[in-house]
Amino acid sequence: MHNVTVIGANSDEESSPAEASFVRMDEQTDAILGLRIDDNQEVTNVGETKWFYVHYDVLGPDSCLVVDYDDGVMEAFGDREFCREWQPRIKFIDNMDISSPVVITHEYQ
Repeated sequence: MHNVTVIGANSDEESSPAEASFVRMDEQTDAILGLRIDDNQEVTNVGETKWFYVHYDVLGPDSCLVVDYDDGVMEAFGDREFCREWQPRIKFIDNMDISSPVVITHEYQ
């Protein structure tokens, strides 16, 4: 199993970084390559939508992306069965396209 974590933050010194993790379990292909997160250096205020772009070069089937926004909200995207098995308490978001780049939005309160 590989648990790769990427942390992104904006220029607001008082804000906490956002965290994104990909976990991959597969006996044949166990690599996640080129994982990175970007917010295009867009500064947002409380109550505005924050956009995150997660890029990767290689991500196989049965993968799960868990995003911890560091404000008490966590969401999971990807393979439903694996996400629910690995992180059953985290809200799974249906119909999320995890093709690179994965576009994720969040509103900080």
